[in-house]
Amino acid sequence: MATLDERITALAQAVAADIKALHSQLASTPPGTGGAASLPTMTMAALDVARDAGQLQANALISVADKKTVALCVSPNEYRLLEAPIATFTTGWDASKMASGIVLLDSQTVAAFPGAGQRVVLSQVGHSTGKHYAEVVYYGGNTSGDCSVGVAHAGIPLDSQVGYDGGGQEAGLFQNSGNIYVDGRLGRTGSGFTASGSVVCVAYDADARMVFLRVGEGPWSGDPAVGFGGVSPSGAGPLFLAVCTPAGAAFRGVFEGPFHYSPPPGYGPWSGT
Repeated sequence: MATLDERITALAQAVAADIKALHSQLASTPPGTGGAASLPTMTMAALDVARDAGQLQANALISVADKKTVALCVSPNEYRLLEAPIATFTTGWDASKMASGIVLLDSQTVAAFPGAGQRVVLSQVGHSTGKHYAEVVYYGGNTSGDCSVGVAHAGIPLDSQVGYDGGGQEAGLFQNSGNIYVDGRLGRTGSGFTASGSVVCVAYDADARMVFLRVGEGPWSGDPAVGFGGVSPSGAGPLFLAVCTPAGAAFRGVFEGPFHYSPPPGYGPWSGT
């Protein structure tokens, strides 16, 4: 009997073939006539067939259309498409600094977590000097009180809750509570990010070793422009953008823009030096 990974691979190939067969139709459809709408409809129809055949299980993640579309199954009867923008990035999540089971997509900017156990992923780039800004978009899936977004050192255990029990040199904003933990202690309170599409903004002043976090246009945990009121992880080595969760969910890192929100004055993209 085929394994779940083999069945997912076969389904991805089948849906990709359907999309390829549809390309000529879409290319000949005049703009504004709605022809392109059949693309997600066709993809969803293929997923319906797979689900009915028992081939699609909760929290399965399927990459189709050359990894530009991800189908996230959040329950046996509910899934959604994540339309990842077609773009080229010079940095992303690090395949060598992530727990097993996480899948990286769209030039390694999307990290898809399989659920069933706490897992951590870190960015390719870390910083020990300068002022840097990044965003993490919660695409959707299952929320968790053990999920957090923030920064961590390169050697953090990959089954940690970032900010809470990673051995220090870490800070994280937790998804459900909105609490910000630093080196295992409560640093500040804030807002959670449980709604699909929520954007967690991360500003890191590496020279002052101070981290500032917020959700969307909400208030920062301090004032990154003047370097006051953030949380300060221990240590002196580089810190990396980090996400952790035990739930089946997907997160996109925005490392060099275009950003959803303007970086604080004096902060450059995370991908920079």
